Amino acid sequence: MIFRSMVETDLAAVTRLDQIANPRPWTDSMFREELRLNSFNRVVLNDRMELLAFMIARRFHDEWHLLAIKVDPDARGQGIARSLLSELVEHARQSKARALILEVRSSNHPARNLYARLGFQEIGIRKGYYPDLVGPEDAVVMERQTRTLDTFNPF
Repeated sequence: MIFRSMVETDLAAVTRLDQIANPRPWTDSMFREELRLNSFNRVVLNDRMELLAFMIARRFHDEWHLLAIKVDPDARGQGIARSLLSELVEHARQSKARALILEVRSSNHPARNLYARLGFQEIGIRKGYYPDLVGPEDAVVMERQTRTLDTFNPF
C-alpha cells in the first residue's frame, strides 16, 4: 500500500469513493478547496494505483479537526483507517496542536470503537448534525489530546 498526500489528479477517485457511503457526499469543489487550503490530507493506493482510502483534516487555532475519512468497503479490516489516524495524531503532535477533534455518526459503532482505541474520548453530542434521508442523526464529538499536561502551556 502507498500512503501519500492527495493531489489534484486523485480528486475524481476521491469523489467517487466519498459517494459510496456518504448520504451527503462532498462535491469536487469542496475537495479542491481543501487542497487549496493545504489541509492535511492523505490517500492510500494499492499496488495498481487504485484508491483505497482518503483522509482530510484542517487546523483551527490549536486543534486539528478531522473533516473526512473514508475506506473503500472492499478494503476495510486491513488497518488502513488506523494507519491514517495514526499519521494524523503524529502530524498534530509535530505541529504542536493541543488536540484532535472529530464528529462521528452516533450509529457508527465500529468507527467510534476505533477512535476510542486510539485515545479519543467522547466530549459531547451535536443534535441532528447529519441530515439524512430518513431524518437527522446526532453526531458524537470526540477529542484526543496531543500534548501531555506537563508540556501544555496555553500562553
